[in-house]
Amino acid sequence: VPPGYLKRFLVFLKDLITLGVCLLFVWYGYEFFMFGFTGPLGTGIAIPKSTIWRISFWVGYLSVFLGLSFMAYYFLRDLLQSTGRLLRRAT
Repeated sequence: VPPGYLKRFLVFLKDLITLGVCLLFVWYGYEFFMFGFTGPLGTGIAIPKSTIWRISFWVGYLSVFLGLSFMAYYFLRDLLQSTGRLLRRAT
């Protein structure tokens, strides 16, 4: 696609879809973390732990949620940049 309005619009659309999918995974990551943090019953009883070291699973699940959150932050930054380029008049 040659440089111009169409290319800027396609980049904006790509960034919008990417952020939407990433936010969906952030939500799943949050649910994943809360499952490990509150247990399968949601009461804090019977919290799943590793077999040998008895480490709570929420410790590892938190890294999934935080990593996806940071990815969403950077995708939001890219979306704002492409929105600015899209709305800027051609020079």
